[in-house]
Amino acid sequence: IDFLFIDCGYANYAPILVKLQKELRPGAVVVADNVGIGQGGMGDYLELVRSKYRSKTEWFDVDLPWAERDAMEVTIISPKTEEK
Repeated sequence: IDFLFIDCGYANYAPILVKLQKELRPGAVVVADNVGIGQGGMGDYLELVRSKYRSKTEWFDVDLPWAERDAMEVTIISPKTEEK
């Protein structure tokens, strides 16, 4: 897998990634949707990708009755390297 987009029930984000990790090629991009509005329900996913891979939260404005901002977590599947 070169690209994975995750957009489902928040509690399922981490199990999906764990199940597919062996299929992800080095350099694959994983994008998790609704990280801003759903971060409380996907803490295990965010902890996993942020501790193991290069991962960045991309915020954007939305025009929804329940939220003004949301985010996607963009992760590159390769070992995390030390910052110099």
